[in-house]
Amino acid sequence: MEVLFKGNIFDVSGYAEVSRAIIKGLHALGVSLQVEPAPVPMVKVPIEPELEALLLRLVHNRVSHRAVTLQIRPANSFEAVPGRYNIGVTMLEADRLTPHWVYYCNRMDEVWVPSRFNQETFVNSGVRPEKVKVFPFGVDHQRFRPDGPAYPVPGRRGYTFLSVLDWHKRKGWDILVRAFCNTFSAADEVCLILKITNTMGADFSGIPGEVDRLARECRPDPPTIIVWTQNVSHQEMPAFYRAADCFVLPSHGEGWSMPTIEAMATGLPVIVTNWSGHTEYANPGNALMINVECFEPVPPVDPFNDHVYKGAMWARPSAHHLGVLLRSVFENRPGAANIGRLGRESVLANYTWDAACSRMYRHLSTLRPLNRHGYYTTY
Repeated sequence: MEVLFKGNIFDVSGYAEVSRAIIKGLHALGVSLQVEPAPVPMVKVPIEPELEALLLRLVHNRVSHRAVTLQIRPANSFEAVPGRYNIGVTMLEADRLTPHWVYYCNRMDEVWVPSRFNQETFVNSGVRPEKVKVFPFGVDHQRFRPDGPAYPVPGRRGYTFLSVLDWHKRKGWDILVRAFCNTFSAADEVCLILKITNTMGADFSGIPGEVDRLARECRPDPPTIIVWTQNVSHQEMPAFYRAADCFVLPSHGEGWSMPTIEAMATGLPVIVTNWSGHTEYANPGNALMINVECFEPVPPVDPFNDHVYKGAMWARPSAHHLGVLLRSVFENRPGAANIGRLGRESVLANYTWDAACSRMYRHLSTLRPLNRHGYYTTY
């Protein structure tokens, strides 16, 4: 089996994290891969030497002209390569796709999405139903586990909440800061770590001041909030999760949310919005789900995202309910720890990268040569 793989590979983005896991998994199953890294101006992330060596070898590998193309990227970057069977892997965090995204999806032979949430939003937006297939992503359960050292975070105190997020309106960081400061004060033995992922190498020096101003709008004596703007290496991320007692992300929408499933695999109880892609694996039986107050138009953010989300809606998580959940976790730590245990058990049973890549491999194995210009599927 041959696959031409295109996408983000070496950077700190979620797309690249997914790409590395799929490449590693398919290679272990015997797939011959040629890797074409996308030329994106994103910050590179340190990778384990063995995995980096594999990726570099596959960049120089060559597959035949009949290899399936597997592209992991935003849909408006899909390339339908002539003479090949083209599969696009993507996701979106809002309730609908723009006509531009629909057009590029329908040019592909298949579109893989990680959740039933996106299957519904893609089809309802106009992507042909027979093209859309659900292939959930996974988590590296060997790396993300409860046992092991914890990352030394200076200033950490008491019961520790952690959020791992991009500095983007969609992540709901403002909702989180307000809810945290309306729930706790400086007198409480508690802290919140905001671990900000810097994908583009932007100047984040002003973020601590912005967070502090928002916190002091809520109360004069806010609880401890640690803003972490340094990128953490691929190897160190499991230890960073272990520095916390609970993970929280009141986002307006997620395509999958690698940080949430990684936190669950590490054994942390998670508090997340009860809507969008991460509900594929997070539910009221294994997580603390924040109520949705309403759905609202995606606000203007920047030219790229405004184009992607034009006309779409996303969820508004309830700040009040988030505060209730924060307080309940803080006051009932054994109960929260039990939710963390259930979360880990559920993702390990259903959502490891080994299982995800095996599902992809089995489907790719059904593709048979039609002629020198394409493939058909036996489904």
